[in-house]
Amino acid sequence: MLYPTDLFRRGSVFDLNSFKQNLHSRVFPNAPAGMFSFGDPGVNKAFTHDKFTNFAPRLGLAWNPHNGRQTFRVGAGIFYDSTMVWWSQRMTSNPPVVNEIDLLNVPINGQTPATANFTNPWVGFNGGNPFPGVFPPNSSVGFPDNGLWFILPNHFQPMYVAQWNASYQIQFGGDWLATVSYLGNKSTHVPLSTNLNYAVANPACIAAGTCTTKNTAARRVLAQLQTTPSQNAGKIANLIIGDDGANANYNALLASLQHRFGHHFTLLANYTYSHCLSQGDFLGDMTGGRYQDPTNRAAEYGPCNFDIRHNFNSSLVASSSVKRGGWVGWLLGDWQLAPSVRLTSGIPLNILDGSDNSLNGEGLDRPNVVSGVARYVNHYGASGTSLFYQVLNKAAFVNAPAGTFGNLTRNAIYAPGAVSVDMSVSRFFPVRERMQVETRFEAFNAINHANLDPTKMVVNLNNANFGRITGVSNPTFPGNPSPYDPRILQLALKLHF
Repeated sequence: MLYPTDLFRRGSVFDLNSFKQNLHSRVFPNAPAGMFSFGDPGVNKAFTHDKFTNFAPRLGLAWNPHNGRQTFRVGAGIFYDSTMVWWSQRMTSNPPVVNEIDLLNVPINGQTPATANFTNPWVGFNGGNPFPGVFPPNSSVGFPDNGLWFILPNHFQPMYVAQWNASYQIQFGGDWLATVSYLGNKSTHVPLSTNLNYAVANPACIAAGTCTTKNTAARRVLAQLQTTPSQNAGKIANLIIGDDGANANYNALLASLQHRFGHHFTLLANYTYSHCLSQGDFLGDMTGGRYQDPTNRAAEYGPCNFDIRHNFNSSLVASSSVKRGGWVGWLLGDWQLAPSVRLTSGIPLNILDGSDNSLNGEGLDRPNVVSGVARYVNHYGASGTSLFYQVLNKAAFVNAPAGTFGNLTRNAIYAPGAVSVDMSVSRFFPVRERMQVETRFEAFNAINHANLDPTKMVVNLNNANFGRITGVSNPTFPGNPSPYDPRILQLALKLHF
């Protein structure tokens, strides 16, 4: 793994012991203590270390008894992910290269303005208007308050998957093939992220009522450790570090049945029962903290975002067996029917309580579960002129007490599943020796089943529409119906010559 580097060497590393000792960068002396840039001793251009010992063995075995009509297969291997360029790209936006400054309701020189001053937005701001900046920044450049920082672990470990499988396959009846497979894998070093500079809320200040959402900045880890103003703890709000210590696992049973084309039809059907568990899902980017409790990755263990337990698919192509001449053959011969069916269970959803009752400033609090109260209700309703489908019972969840975390696990709630039935009927009509007309009738979502869009479920407990799905449509590319579309019928004629 040769970790990618930025052409302009943008990025930072952070060392907590150096912060405590009030050690500053030689490249940017005004940076917060403990924050170092390329050019400082020990900081390389990738801000982490390369790895040359990735070992990925694979092994497979196949056995064909009984003249090849049965097959047993087993296999296992280790597979490394490619180096992720995008995951660490946010490091290039660290101060002083990029400054994002939010003035509304953010303390400026100790004062919180009620509204933004559009006439003079930088009044009272330390150093005045920082824009436009200078690139590359010089060594005396200033750093904004409440900056957002992203850093890599010093020795980033690449993600790898240990994968294993076993299958039994048998051919019978001449045209039939059945397969049963077990698939399993474990992902190690799944890249996630957490906030090192979360707000601390101890029991004493909670009991005294002195820990509130209004003093989050003063309760952050670095602010609590700061012993002198020159450490510049106030120039760091969120300090997001890539976390390469997460794990995931997946196990599945796959059964399939296939009939090759013969006796005027071909059939393919398969069913998968699977379960995926993880401490978080790789999203391709270090967007921010991912854990309800920044210090407890293990508490995030739950279903993966794509944990669809049941998945059934079938497709059939059948052609007319009528070969007679005359009007019977002209009317009933050469037709082709092709239905397809897809049934899936719902995807998991992460329920948030919409508050900061934990007082850590992360905004990722989950609620507590009320014992003995059903979570799902599943009924239609109306609010004014808007229809909705109520999936969850709000009474089954409650905000956790101040200074605590909810006991509902990540992705513990599942959205409704989907049913999709498509069908086509087609036929070729000969016109002359080198010309024929194809007519085709197609029906997408032929049974007009209302598949509810899980992305439109309200998962914020503090929202009045909590637990409701308010729509069934989902944007799709033209000509590419999705499982959320209503019935779509289309007729096509094509001339072949």
